[in-house]
Amino acid sequence: MRSLIEISDQGRLMRFGESISVDDQNSFIRTREVISADFLYERLAATASDSDPIDLKNSCKLTKKMRAIHFSHDACEKISFCQEHRGPALESWLDAWRGHCVPGVSL
Repeated sequence: MRSLIEISDQGRLMRFGESISVDDQNSFIRTREVISADFLYERLAATASDSDPIDLKNSCKLTKKMRAIHFSHDACEKISFCQEHRGPALESWLDAWRGHCVPGVSL
C-alpha cells in the first residue's frame, strides 16, 4: 500500500511538494481540494449580475478549503479570460481574490 504522500505514474515516483513529472505536461492530480476555473465560473455565473471575471466577491464560499484552482488552457479558453497573457491575467485574478476572500487584505 502506498502512503498518501507518494504515488506512481507510469513507473515514476512522485512526492507532493516536488516537481510533478516535468516531462509530462498533462500531469494533474485530481482531488476534492482542487477545482477547475471553468467549474468555478459556472457556479459564479449563477450568482453574479456582472460578467466581470475579476468580480470575485461571491467566490469566497466556493473556494473555501480549496488548495488550488486549476487554470488549464482549456478552462481559460472556456471562460474567455486568461487564454492570452495568462501570467498577468492570473496575477490580477489572484490579487482580486485575496482582496475579497483573505481577511486583512484589501484591494
